[in-house]
Amino acid sequence: MAEAIGQSRDRLSVSLDLEVTNNLALGRAHAIADGLEEAVREELGSGVEVETHIEPLQTRDLAGRDAPAEQIAAVATELGALAARLSFLRDVHDVRVRETAEGEIVNFHAYVDPALTVSEVHAKTDEVERALRERFPTLKRVIGHAEPRR
Repeated sequence: MAEAIGQSRDRLSVSLDLEVTNNLALGRAHAIADGLEEAVREELGSGVEVETHIEPLQTRDLAGRDAPAEQIAAVATELGALAARLSFLRDVHDVRVRETAEGEIVNFHAYVDPALTVSEVHAKTDEVERALRERFPTLKRVIGHAEPRR
């Protein structure tokens, strides 16, 4: 889900993308979007302007299976090396690699400094994701989940 927050006509304005499964009926998807928009208003105040763009889930319909243990270990080892080299991520964990017809999909979690801004974390995580794709050209998508370090 991508989002943009700004001011519009002296009101806070929030725009976001909501990915839903490809075969979900529009009526149900819209109900989910309405609920999300209401939750944003509850959190930020009733005067906030919220716009949701409904999109099909990008990885849906990609049949896959867990990659062999040695591939998962190789990806985890490289993530650990990247974390050490970039001094940004700590304790990379929950590394998952799925093989699909379009390439491998990697998910991982890691801890980061909680004082960093979301923008800084996003940019640094993107750097790690790009470096991992360079090392493993078979990767279709890499998704890093940053958690505040305790």
